[in-house]
Amino acid sequence: MATVQIVPLPGPLSGEFQATVIDPGGAPTNVIRTQDAWSVACTWHMDGPIAPLLAGTWELRVSLESIGSGPELTSAPLLINYAAGAVVGNSVSFNGSINFAAGTPALGASDTIPFQVVAHLFFKEPSGKPGPFAANVDLGVVQVYDDAP
Repeated sequence: MATVQIVPLPGPLSGEFQATVIDPGGAPTNVIRTQDAWSVACTWHMDGPIAPLLAGTWELRVSLESIGSGPELTSAPLLINYAAGAVVGNSVSFNGSINFAAGTPALGASDTIPFQVVAHLFFKEPSGKPGPFAANVDLGVVQVYDDAP
């Protein structure tokens, strides 16, 4: 879990970002078989009197960095319009998942590689320029292995 970092704005505003690595059965995990599809499920919210009045787009990505030699990758962005958030009082909640196909990440000649996994959340203003909110969740080390014969 991470706190959404906010550049000082008029009025109180806060937020929180959570992310979890999910196995094909929908359970949290830190071990992935390359033959299985998997995902990183994310939820976040913004709170404060101006939260329901904001406009823009959230950009969600997940990065994997091998520990030792191996591949590195960052997912394609998932864009979520701020207006799609669920408003309850002065709170706006969002969710999204980055889905990885079976075989991602490719291990090459290795049969197992540990990866540091981080979920990134960025805000973009309606103009497309980066906005004043961002958060990162370090999901720790995820072991990816290939048990195919």
